[in-house]
Amino acid sequence: MTLKDDSLKSLWEDIDAELLVNHQNQRRVASAKIEQNFRWLNGLNYQDTKLSWLECQETQQKQSNRFVVVSDLPVDYHCVAELSESGRLRFKIENEGFNTLKNLGYNFSHKFSRKSNIAMKNYMSLMHIAHMFNQLYELSSLAARHIQRKVTIKYLWKRLLSTLLEITLEVVSLDEPPFQIRYD
Repeated sequence: MTLKDDSLKSLWEDIDAELLVNHQNQRRVASAKIEQNFRWLNGLNYQDTKLSWLECQETQQKQSNRFVVVSDLPVDYHCVAELSESGRLRFKIENEGFNTLKNLGYNFSHKFSRKSNIAMKNYMSLMHIAHMFNQLYELSSLAARHIQRKVTIKYLWKRLLSTLLEITLEVVSLDEPPFQIRYD
């Protein structure tokens, strides 16, 4: 990885130097199947922001994985495992969301960003809204009834799309009283 930002390169050098000297900020958590070794540093400066760095080296069935989290939250012996898990979950959520948008029917790609950054941001916002509607529908009781009858979500969305192509939507007046839509 090439670091273009000198201050970011300096931050990584500070982390390496501090880890060689400081052995207090370490914790080992072991169970029957997983061994986790944590190391962390607090008070790192990056563009006038104090950051904390934490690393989890996890070994499970002779396979080793390394996870690194950078946060503005202070890290200590008692919260290091929880912060590491939170960082991993956040990465998982973001990664799965982009994977869904790119590969599972939304066709998100770089071709939408060549002309205008504003257009790309608007398109991505609309795509996130569509994905949110998709998730809400999949969790609704109506979808659960269809899924129990072995109808696929993909088939239901094709039916919805064909219906939207055939109907005329009415514009809701802003003078109307507010309403709520509730899900079971």
